[in-house]
Amino acid sequence: MTYVPYATGTLFIPSGPGLHLFVLVTDRCLQGSHLLVSFSSVPDAGRHDATCLVDVGEHDFVKRPSFMVYRLSHVDRADRLSHLVGQRYYRAGQIVSEELLARIREGIGASPFTPQRIVSYFNQVMRQSSR
Repeated sequence: MTYVPYATGTLFIPSGPGLHLFVLVTDRCLQGSHLLVSFSSVPDAGRHDATCLVDVGEHDFVKRPSFMVYRLSHVDRADRLSHLVGQRYYRAGQIVSEELLARIREGIGASPFTPQRIVSYFNQVMRQSSR
């Protein structure tokens, strides 16, 4: 069965030595793409982006206090995501709640670490989807 990406969906994507969990923040845009933002565990020492913190239990995968890594947000084509899931390079995970998705979306513009091109893309997609 072909994987169809959609907002609230999550993907485990290879990054460094393991897999990182990314959430699809937008539905497919007019150009056929999605915005993805990754989760990361809050480090024991050091800095992290506290714009959107995720508590243990807010998603089944979150076993330690986590945060959204807006600085690594990226846009990817829906057909590419589907292909990589089909090839088992990416793995689909459990969806996030609508409440968590809303908090993640609020953080895109609020985080000082979100690249401006990502903020612009997100705002454009949200304007298009509200029509």
